[in-house]
Amino acid sequence: MVSRSHEWDITIQGLVDFGKSLVRATGVGARDRVGLLVGGAAGEGNPLLMRIMLGVYILTRAFESHDAVRSDILKQCQQEILNDSDCSIYYIHLLARLCIECKPAVAEHSGLVKECLDCFLVILPGVAVHFFISILPLLACTADLKNYAVIVLRKAMFSRNYDHRLTAVKCLMHLALADALPDFRTLVGSHASCSQQSQVNLSASIGEVGHDLLGFLRKGLK
Repeated sequence: MVSRSHEWDITIQGLVDFGKSLVRATGVGARDRVGLLVGGAAGEGNPLLMRIMLGVYILTRAFESHDAVRSDILKQCQQEILNDSDCSIYYIHLLARLCIECKPAVAEHSGLVKECLDCFLVILPGVAVHFFISILPLLACTADLKNYAVIVLRKAMFSRNYDHRLTAVKCLMHLALADALPDFRTLVGSHASCSQQSQVNLSASIGEVGHDLLGFLRKGLK
């Protein structure tokens, strides 16, 4: 006899698979994809994009409510972003929502985020910048992950590849702005996931990112 808990696990996994299938839709125009990343109206006048956003919503709610599927959903985000698939832009949007709405749960799987950061120079520059922006809320309340991201960006700034250096500078600028904007810090601080000690450590390191950025610019202008 199958237990009810086992039946529920199967149901949730089926719901996650359904959400993934919705996100795999194709044929969305470039304008709608860009609008999605900059926070435009989700799917207005575009049934296909509405279908994709329904999949994102299902995956977000499943991640929020059921820890058994969290690793699976984050691994799917990681896979689509690293492979630069046609769906990568939607999984970046999903990751951004998770980092805002479910920070404590995402922080428990920070190893997967670090693996994406390790492949920072492999990801296409445009995708890499949007990926980095999506995890900013998580970096703002996870000192260890933020320090790791800064190390990755420092390495990228000394790459021989111009696109890699430019991407690293863009990401450092976004990180510095996120540290400096009161509204962003208020948004992050409104969640119980950030301990007081983490906030103190992060406040002390606000100038560090700016120092790295200024140092790189000073070197480039010599």
